[in-house]
Amino acid sequence: MISHVARPRKYYCVAADTSPVPELDPAVLEKWKKAVVHLEGATNSVDFLGRWQELTEQVRKGEISSEQMMKEQIEDFAKGSRDIRIQGTATFLENDRHYFLLTARHVLFDELEAERRVENMKKFHSTWPSEMQESLSAEEIERAKDTIFGIIFLVPFYDEVIQGKAQTPERFLMNLGAGVPWMWPYTFSDPSRDLAVISLSHRHFSLAEQLLARGYRPVKLDDLKDGPSREGAEVFSVGYPGHMSVLGRRLLQPAEQMWMSQDVSLPSFIFGRVSMAHDKLPFFWCDLGSYPGHSGAPVVEGDRMIGVISGQGTSHDDVFLKNREPKTMQAQPLLSTDYVAKTRIPFGMAFRSEYLRELLDVQIRKDRNEDEPRRPPNSPDKRPSQGEL
Repeated sequence: MISHVARPRKYYCVAADTSPVPELDPAVLEKWKKAVVHLEGATNSVDFLGRWQELTEQVRKGEISSEQMMKEQIEDFAKGSRDIRIQGTATFLENDRHYFLLTARHVLFDELEAERRVENMKKFHSTWPSEMQESLSAEEIERAKDTIFGIIFLVPFYDEVIQGKAQTPERFLMNLGAGVPWMWPYTFSDPSRDLAVISLSHRHFSLAEQLLARGYRPVKLDDLKDGPSREGAEVFSVGYPGHMSVLGRRLLQPAEQMWMSQDVSLPSFIFGRVSMAHDKLPFFWCDLGSYPGHSGAPVVEGDRMIGVISGQGTSHDDVFLKNREPKTMQAQPLLSTDYVAKTRIPFGMAFRSEYLRELLDVQIRKDRNEDEPRRPPNSPDKRPSQGEL
């Protein structure tokens, strides 16, 4: 038998690093502060297509009248239209007199609408042969990955409001997903990379003009750097976390709320260092305390953007209840089943800027297609791949 002898533990004291931290250039901070835009995507809590199909069937069966159907639709519209709002940050960029917004894919992705489209398509094809159903379902699932919010608002800057520059009606991006995919004014990365680009050329140029009129200043393509220089490098980010940046809400009429954001905000900075990076990984970690709303914000090293914030680190803690089968009501626990608790940790994941350049190349090619419309060869219903550029 092996005996274990307890040994006294040794504790070591490490002197704190008292070397002065170099002060960031205020001009650099101001440059990036003026380049970030607060976005708010809106979607519907009510599935209007599904409800229309349901009500139409009820009318056909004589369960309700046409007048009742119209009343139901009006009530649905009043309570469930553009009532779900998702906010995030984007970087305003100019390249060769063309303007873009760079952000995280999930800031623009309308997950709820994507799920509805897939389900509605499955119902529509439910009577088709099984082989065709599988093929169509796979195709619809692939297309649903690029579902963007039907309308995206600009959340006004606090200075815009107090200076009276928050115009009514305000500019917004609408119906970006209309038309054929290879001419969409936006490009999503693969979901695993969580990056997105919106073009403000052509029919959306007026929004770029409004951003410039309101005091936003775009960064240039040369302000992007592929990724961090090293682990330990000092970085910062600026964006719109809801718990800090949203200062209040404007008093808007119900009709106005359908066409603009009620919130008023100011960007906030976070500072830290690169914690983990590798040239072969598309992402890196920073000890930046990012929070909801920071998604899509630039990560800057020196004076160049090295990545886009995707999310905050989390840990999963298994919490097991001791009393699984209580015999009395008094012994009933707050929760009667096991559950997993998710704890946020103050580290931010960012995707490298080099992949933004790839998306920009794809979007520039699509913008050219809008200049000279044509059908891409061998791809009647699909955006050109990166290899075709």
